[in-house]
This record gives sequence, structure tokens and C-alpha cells, in this order.
Amino acid sequence: MKKSSQTIADRAQGSTWNLWSLLDPERWAKPVLVQKHGWFIGYLSVLMLIYIAYIHQCEHRVRQISKIEKHNQELRSQYLFLKTELVRLGQLEKVVQRATVMGFKEMRVPPLAIGHADSKKESGTVNSNNTIHSTNSVNSTKAGNSGKPQQP
Repeated sequence: MKKSSQTIADRAQGSTWNLWSLLDPERWAKPVLVQKHGWFIGYLSVLMLIYIAYIHQCEHRVRQISKIEKHNQELRSQYLFLKTELVRLGQLEKVVQRATVMGFKEMRVPPLAIGHADSKKESGTVNSNNTIHSTNSVNSTKAGNSGKPQQP
């Protein structure tokens, strides 16, 4: 027993523990260690390769997501621009201005409802200018009859 304690003491006094001694390939690449732990080393190597592939895939997805977010932000800004442009062009004054340029005139009489069941009763007359003169309930409501058609 003394012999083993002396050898440990001798080793502690005579050995230098530095990084180079730990990384020495002769110390770790012994055929007995490779034979004994070869499968485990191969398993760890495969796991390391899978982990590296996973990291690359995650980085690719992060880049792809940021690219899609930038594109989405661009589309959102285009949508808001077009929406405000549509609201601006859809204002009544702008519509009337564009219609007068095309030769249309603003209607002074409200439009007629076509296709209702009461349309036969409320038929109007057409004069030579293709203008319809109606005797329907819309004209009677302006007169103050609370929506009831006038009696002839």
C-alpha cells in the first residue's frame, strides 16, 4: 500500500499539469480507449453533426422570417397608401369633377328602384330626352305624405 501512495506522491511532484499535457494525442488516442469507447465517440460525432445542421437550418429560417416580415411591412404600407388614395378619389366632389369631365351631369332627381313588385303600379313616363318622369312614392314623401303613394 505504501508503494501506491509513493507513486501518487511521485507523480504529483514530477508531473506538470498544463493544457498541452491534457491535449496530448498520445495520451487520449490509445488503441484500448478507441476500441472501448469508439461507438460512444461515433455517437457523439453524429449528434454534433445533427446539432450543427439544426443550427444552420434555424439561422436560415430566421433570415427567411425577417425577409417575409419586411415584405409584409412593404405590402402593408402599399395597402394603406392605396386605401387613402381610394378614399380621396371616392369623395363626392372628386367623383362629380371626374364625371363632368367625361360628359355626365349630376342628377337632380333621386334614382328609381327597378325590379320591385310595386314598379308596375309606379311606372313613369319617358319623354323625348329619355328622361323618366316618375309618380312613385319617393316624390310623394318629399311632398310630406309620410311614404304613402298619392291617389290619382
